[in-house]
Amino acid sequence: MAEHPLDTQTRRALHELIHLLGEADERWASPEWNLHTPDDVVGAHRALMHMLQWGLVGLFERDPAAPRFHRIVSADRKVLGDNPDAVYFDAPVSADHAYRVTGETKGAVYVLGLAAFDSAYAMAPFVLGPEEALVIRARWPQCRYGNVCLWNRHLQTLDYASRPVSLNRAQTVADTDVRFTAVIAHTDPGVPNWLDTEGRTFGIVYWRFMLPEGHIETPQAEVVPLPNLPSQL
Repeated sequence: MAEHPLDTQTRRALHELIHLLGEADERWASPEWNLHTPDDVVGAHRALMHMLQWGLVGLFERDPAAPRFHRIVSADRKVLGDNPDAVYFDAPVSADHAYRVTGETKGAVYVLGLAAFDSAYAMAPFVLGPEEALVIRARWPQCRYGNVCLWNRHLQTLDYASRPVSLNRAQTVADTDVRFTAVIAHTDPGVPNWLDTEGRTFGIVYWRFMLPEGHIETPQAEVVPLPNLPSQL
């Protein structure tokens, strides 16, 4: 690109961003990263715009000398494996400064500082045909917080603002031993603990357990034909 007569650092940075977005479009949203269908490309572009929004909110007009906390994710900005139940904030800091952070936990059952070393996670992909359902049998461990949710391939939650794509312990219909059966399906099967795929053939099931105690049982899953679902519950 020819040098602009009014060359500035901001113009160079803008051109770098434009070039990077073009490279992401040509390479990342392509078979090079195992994306082969028009829906795959649409999903990649959507994830890219969420990342760009996160970068602008999280890094643009931010000063480590006077940091202000901002929400990292929301129902309309999803990155880094977000969680419908969680509220995340960040702010820029520098080794050149010392900071005092004050605030309120507002009744939170779990507050994370720098790393969730006291949590347990599990995940697995699913692939479902149009007339199939995934039956999951699980038991909540003893913990401060437990959650299972559905992600797309870009580690973004599905539409939790208007669809049942996530369950925590309070939302789950379980027995007295906190065992429960969840059903992942494209349409509402009319049973408790349904998780909506949004009609997606492929997705990821992600589990979180905050401050777990004792043994965590591995959930068991089985793909069944949708007409046979009642006999499997």
